[in-house]
Amino acid sequence: MVGMADEAEIRRKYEALASVMDKRMRRLWAGVGAECSAGGIAERATGLPRKTIRVGRDELRNGIAPDDVVNVRPPVAGASRLRKSIRNC
Repeated sequence: MVGMADEAEIRRKYEALASVMDKRMRRLWAGVGAECSAGGIAERATGLPRKTIRVGRDELRNGIAPDDVVNVRPPVAGASRLRKSIRNC
């Protein structure tokens, strides 16, 4: 049996990745933390609401298909205007 993760370990790993994760990835990551720890530790370690962690955990339990992954990055501001100006040069 794999040992349970402690709060400090989950917090350290979460803080290392939080700046590069979108909302969905944060939710899923916290769901994994909840699965690998005793109750409430993932919530305290990540600062995410219990409901958000529960939703992430449930998503993981139901399975995630590669088709479920979407590009959440918004379009670059001003990109179309820049393309037009390059074409006009």
